[in-house]
Amino acid sequence: MKLSTNVLPAAVAVGILVLAGCAPSAQDLGAGSLGGLSGAVRAVAPPPKAQHNVWTTAAAMPTAALAAGAGAIGTNIYVVGGVNASGVLGLNQIYDTATNSWSSGAAMPTPRWAFATAVVGGILYAIGGQVAGGAQTGVVEAYDPSTDSWSTQASMPTARDSVAAAVYDGSIYAIGGYASGSRLATVESYAPSSNTWTTRASMLVAKSDPGVGTIGGTIYAAAGLAQNGGTTDNEKYAVKSNKWKAAAAAPIVQNGSCATVVKGHLYLAGGADADGNPLATLESYDPKPSKSALAAMPQAQIGAAAATVDNLLYCFGGANNGYPFGTGATFYDTVQVYTP
Repeated sequence: MKLSTNVLPAAVAVGILVLAGCAPSAQDLGAGSLGGLSGAVRAVAPPPKAQHNVWTTAAAMPTAALAAGAGAIGTNIYVVGGVNASGVLGLNQIYDTATNSWSSGAAMPTPRWAFATAVVGGILYAIGGQVAGGAQTGVVEAYDPSTDSWSTQASMPTARDSVAAAVYDGSIYAIGGYASGSRLATVESYAPSSNTWTTRASMLVAKSDPGVGTIGGTIYAAAGLAQNGGTTDNEKYAVKSNKWKAAAAAPIVQNGSCATVVKGHLYLAGGADADGNPLATLESYDPKPSKSALAAMPQAQIGAAAATVDNLLYCFGGANNGYPFGTGATFYDTVQVYTP
């Protein structure tokens, strides 16, 4: 099913209405005369209440993609790479959240999918992934939107795909992944300021495609795919002490979800269930599991790219099957937007 496109996110539309109604004129407030009556007061309708816990759709991606990477810089979200029926992509699709429109930027030098992305200092970093032919890579490329150009950085020490990334204090933490037939507990951090990598303490459970995000001084890695299948394992990493500890388990098995932190909550939207079927469920961790039901995504999907702007969660693309080669996957161009 293809969702409606060219629909502004609810929070954007509501914000326009609120701005239009938040500054009534002096006449609206009864100052001076109105209609010839001195001191008359005209009733002003209150601004509409913002809607929360709702999903909307935005303008569709120009090109459908599974397991692309995404990062927000200003009001733009850069959706790069991925895979679809035509093969592995290096596209740089740029979504302007202010105008609900798309444009294109310089293509990523190394086409790939199932890689990690992170933004530090206004630069988008694309880390690792799987290239055409199925090999894992540790390549790191950085995109500068001010020059619309890419540069090659120091490679990640452990080549892997299905890796996740989080940012803390200007460094990027590459967490978990898959290589040589095994799920990994590997954690390596990258400092853009020095273009160097450092090995960190490994996770307690080896897994790929966890939902990862930073809350305060702690990085969380929830759910994902462990060596023996989907897992509800949830772990927290204290950056300063370089230690992992078990945290409250994820409510469900959720692998390859659209995951990021919004307003201090780690959200995991969609992904694959224990049998590899696409999910539409939304879970949050703050750092306690949500006690109230969260709205389901309009379209179930696996492997949508995640980003956040103005406290909205954006999920780009995905597919009905996380393993596209030879399985007849349907690839999505939909953009689903959640207002917490």
